[in-house]
Amino acid sequence: MIEGRTCGAGMDERRGSAQGDLCDRAPLPGEALRTKRARTAAGKDSELSSGITRENAIRLFELVEGRVPRKALEIGVERGVSTVAILAARSGQDSGALVSVDPNESDHWQGAGTEVVRRCGWAGRRTLFEKPNYLALPEMLARGESYDLAYMDGMHSFEHTLLDFFYVDRLLNVGGILRLNDVGMLAVGKVIR
Repeated sequence: MIEGRTCGAGMDERRGSAQGDLCDRAPLPGEALRTKRARTAAGKDSELSSGITRENAIRLFELVEGRVPRKALEIGVERGVSTVAILAARSGQDSGALVSVDPNESDHWQGAGTEVVRRCGWAGRRTLFEKPNYLALPEMLARGESYDLAYMDGMHSFEHTLLDFFYVDRLLNVGGILRLNDVGMLAVGKVIR
């Protein structure tokens, strides 16, 4: 019964199955989305200010589960909701790597995203670069890295979004998928037009 799951209720029947899978595989971020609270790496309870909604987390989960990318890139970790949606969709599969970039994970977000990944038992399935995107992404490109899926939810100024998009476009394999969060924001919308 979907209402009894930690992700909560409210999804239509078509999405019910994916919601159940996400909750079963990753109950911690589901609980965080339901209660609007997250635990930091220091064990402190903090308010969840995640920019990704439960609906968007489930859509991201479905996208990843349907495509099974060998290697995925995530820009912006914050509280780890998108991170765990990606990892949960790949659980039980002999999947490749998830690379996350967030310069503020340890200080501003107090390690909350890293903590939820650790608590789910998936710490070894992700690499985190804690440096600005404008430094990390060109370094990845210079190393010849490539990705099958990229999820962008970094800084939402026009300049940062455009720069992220510029590098992600070069890092994605042909046929790769780019998913952006907050496309309704003016600066993000200008980049995708």
